[in-house]
Amino acid sequence: MHYQYEDLGGGLQLAVTPEHRFGGDAFLLAGFAAAKKADRVLDLGTGCGIIPFVLQRQVAPAAVTGLDIQPAAVAQFHHSIRHSGLQNMQAVEGDIRRADALFGAEQFDLITCNPPYFPAGSGPVAASGAGRIARHQLLCTAADICRVSARLLRYGGRLCVCQRPAQLVDVLAEMRAHRLEPKRLQLVVQRPGAAPWLALIEGRKGGRPTLQVLPDFVVEAPDGGFSAAMLALYQKSGPAAPKEEM
Repeated sequence: MHYQYEDLGGGLQLAVTPEHRFGGDAFLLAGFAAAKKADRVLDLGTGCGIIPFVLQRQVAPAAVTGLDIQPAAVAQFHHSIRHSGLQNMQAVEGDIRRADALFGAEQFDLITCNPPYFPAGSGPVAASGAGRIARHQLLCTAADICRVSARLLRYGGRLCVCQRPAQLVDVLAEMRAHRLEPKRLQLVVQRPGAAPWLALIEGRKGGRPTLQVLPDFVVEAPDGGFSAAMLALYQKSGPAAPKEEM
């Protein structure tokens, strides 16, 4: 298989293909998740592995696992791990809906998930099967993600997800229903005054019911380039600025 590589800095090179690539929302979620060095991390629906690689660049957690149901994505991610010489990371093929049986209870300190944004039958239809799985909630829902995360996380562990604001209530409701108390919320706007196009949410297993609403994350600077906060996430000129999902 021929891959192109995105140089993420620090010796990290991530293989990308037209079927399995990444967008700016992955950087936003990884930054929001704020992994710690001692964390055991699981990324659900990892695709090409961008979130594990960004977490590796930020802090290099103790162990990072990326789970995906698509064999080509897992093979691509595994290639990136070997290509970059990482010892603390693994790619696993499997169904998010059965992840608790695959890994066992209370194995992780942090779970991240950049899930499909559109309920089945809604939103723009992707041309490829891989695109449809990534974009539409065909193989996992917010309920699936919260259910398995509640079992996989240790007490006090965190689930961090991103989602379109239109689906925010569903995510918050499912977190609370599965005893993952919503603790932090941040909305992402393209520019000051614009409507948010992304929501970043953290739920904590066993957390007390207190929600911290953070200031909006602004993507663009007044001159149209990246904001200082976005540049800090990318740590280089890097990929194009993420745009509002239509």
